[in-house]
Amino acid sequence: MSKRFYCRVIESVESRCINEEDQQNLISIFESTVSTMSTTLAREARFELVDFIRAWQKGLVAYSLHLTKQPDTDRWTGVFEQSECKMTIVARLEKE
Repeated sequence: MSKRFYCRVIESVESRCINEEDQQNLISIFESTVSTMSTTLAREARFELVDFIRAWQKGLVAYSLHLTKQPDTDRWTGVFEQSECKMTIVARLEKE
């Protein structure tokens, strides 16, 4: 089965000056981006959320996302940043 369909298990979320609703929306963007990236050989990627339709819909276009895959694991770390606001998410992929 493709890793695109693996379950994403959030291990930790650390946030500074981001409200709960925006946190949930950013987590959703993180999960879908990890699902897409997990099917590639990329180990690191940087995105500007201005390129994401979901970010436009939720008013989150000012954020950037830096994704990093930990070596030899299915664990990903994502960091969303916008000026002084920051959120770090660590998740792993598991077969259903």
